[in-house]
Amino acid sequence: MALEFRKQALDKLTSPEDLDRIMKVTDARGWIAMGTIGLLLFAVVIWAFTGLVPTVVSGSGILMKGDIVILDAKADGRVNMIANQQGLVLKSGTLVATVDQPALNQELSSARDAYNGVMTHYKTRVALLKKRLQLQESRLSGLKGLFDRGLVDRPMMAGAEGDFINAQNELYALELMMSNARDRYEDAKAAYEWETSVTMPYDGRIIDIDADDASLVAKGTPLFHVEKLQPDSAGVHVVLYVPSGLAKKIREGMAAMVSPATVKAEEYGHIIGSVVSVSEYPESVSALKAKLGNDMLVSTLSRNGAPYEVLVRLQKDDESPSGYRWTSGRGPDVKITQGAFCTGSVSVEELPPAAYVLPVIKKMVLGSDQ
Repeated sequence: MALEFRKQALDKLTSPEDLDRIMKVTDARGWIAMGTIGLLLFAVVIWAFTGLVPTVVSGSGILMKGDIVILDAKADGRVNMIANQQGLVLKSGTLVATVDQPALNQELSSARDAYNGVMTHYKTRVALLKKRLQLQESRLSGLKGLFDRGLVDRPMMAGAEGDFINAQNELYALELMMSNARDRYEDAKAAYEWETSVTMPYDGRIIDIDADDASLVAKGTPLFHVEKLQPDSAGVHVVLYVPSGLAKKIREGMAAMVSPATVKAEEYGHIIGSVVSVSEYPESVSALKAKLGNDMLVSTLSRNGAPYEVLVRLQKDDESPSGYRWTSGRGPDVKITQGAFCTGSVSVEELPPAAYVLPVIKKMVLGSDQ
């Protein structure tokens, strides 16, 4: 029986009755899957040549409303801190500290005494000399008339002229003495005020006090950090510090995205801004310390080398609680204030994906960057 079944099976295989039937390679679902994959590959190819992928330059910085300047000691001495409270808003020219200068103080005192000594009898002596000059001039005029008529001799005439010239010289000498004493006093006073007085360079707010009252300081020692006041309409701007790699590709007007450290970017997005300027050269550590006055912040911003400074102006939005335009719409219900640490990015160019992939493939195939 087994042999008979085997014979029937062999006969069926060799029978030509099914040779004209089409063999089914795949079913409809398979064709649908293959078509979908094909469309996806086609879309990827189209996107690779027509789509755009941005190149982003990122950096860190701070939110600022006005420029920050360091007021330092102009000479060695003991400091007397007059403005001793952070947050004080003071007018331009306000005296905020003095640095004692014993040598300059002694010179000023000596110059003042000399000036006062000359001034004591100056007006009286000048009046007497002028009256004497008038008398000498009148006498000389009378003698000249007599000399012309031969009534007086030459020696008498010469003596009168000599007396008149001597009186003039005495007046000139007294005026010169007065001028020198006044100049010395004014120079000593100006030098003393310049070396000892620390004043506000403009209307501003004291944001940090760097020295203790009555402490000895050296020339150039920071005493205050002062922020220049700006009108409310000026708004807050951002100073970003970006690595030198792609910084030179940043141009004025490019779009920027800024995220304050106090706001969750994944929840509220970023503040929209635009680039105002880019520094021509990298900022040195000393320059950053002079601008920011915070060693830890300077160390953070320059950890990847000397960065470039990028100034970003934030776009305003009066309907937003923060006053600025956000990628998420309204943004957080907080006010954005100066001094906050932030991160930011600038889109410097947009290229199709193929522009990034083809050079890699070319290098792999040809083994060269050419």
